[in-house]
Amino acid sequence: QILSLVADPVKPRAWALASSSDSASNGLFYSDDAGFTWKIGYAMPDHLPTGLRISDDGQTLLIGSVTGTLPRQPVLHASSDGGGKFTAQALTYQIDGQPLTFFSPLWIDPKVPGRSYHQVRLDSLNVLLRIDIGSGTPVEALRTMSILNAMGRNPTGEQVLVGTTMGVWVSKNDGAFTPLGTLGAAQCFTVHNGTFYACAWNYAPDKAAIARLSGDASSFTKVFQFNDTQSPVACPAGTPAANICPMVWANYADQLGVILTPGDGGTTPPEKPGGCSVSLASGRAPGAPGVMASLAILLALRIQARRRKSLSASGRVRV
Repeated sequence: QILSLVADPVKPRAWALASSSDSASNGLFYSDDAGFTWKIGYAMPDHLPTGLRISDDGQTLLIGSVTGTLPRQPVLHASSDGGGKFTAQALTYQIDGQPLTFFSPLWIDPKVPGRSYHQVRLDSLNVLLRIDIGSGTPVEALRTMSILNAMGRNPTGEQVLVGTTMGVWVSKNDGAFTPLGTLGAAQCFTVHNGTFYACAWNYAPDKAAIARLSGDASSFTKVFQFNDTQSPVACPAGTPAANICPMVWANYADQLGVILTPGDGGTTPPEKPGGCSVSLASGRAPGAPGVMASLAILLALRIQARRRKSLSASGRVRV
């Protein structure tokens, strides 16, 4: 079972954290040939891996695990040389008298050396722990009923953001995390050309699958919503794209909120320019290939399912 699959941000390498039914093959694997072959990078036969994170510079790798024997003991495995060697740090920290039965790295702070954040789940409670690798006891930074999805640092200020299924929390100048009313949910954060972006909530109140955050993250501008997805355009006749994209688009467009109407009132209109034989047309200008529609709807359904789970756990809805 593949628990985490991460691309190295610097070198052409992929990392995969895997577990097996007998735990004998548990560990971190890597591939330098686009996934054709894999080699073991760090064996973990006596551990049950829970998650993997890699720093922006590719030098720090963090793996969370619990021991395979009872009583379970959470362990943080850290590498500071790009995965060359790891050191293991057992965590005896408890939350409300309970051991950390689920523990997984969430984010590595690119500004503060050695600082990392980790998510812990205890029934319906989600706790964010801050750990300075190799130098101290974990510190509880946040607890919430919402699922912790992602973290990021605002490039224009001293803000660290936590994205959850029920909103965003912010810490300013290493202070306490407080709710930030900018977004209803956040699945990811990323920086591009000095601008802060978030994978937000496609539906109300955000109505933005991708949002561009302001300098202080107090407001946002919609970049993309699922119903902005456009029909397939680059699929020359006879190619795999021509065989797959139109069918995918016809099946998933309405689930993205795109209302399709028959192209000519029939079921099989003439082939479109470029080889896209699409039986239904949205009337929008050509844009992203239709295969993006399938990816977008999968993400939409995943976020929606996690949001419903979080709402149910908090007692706000029944599913």
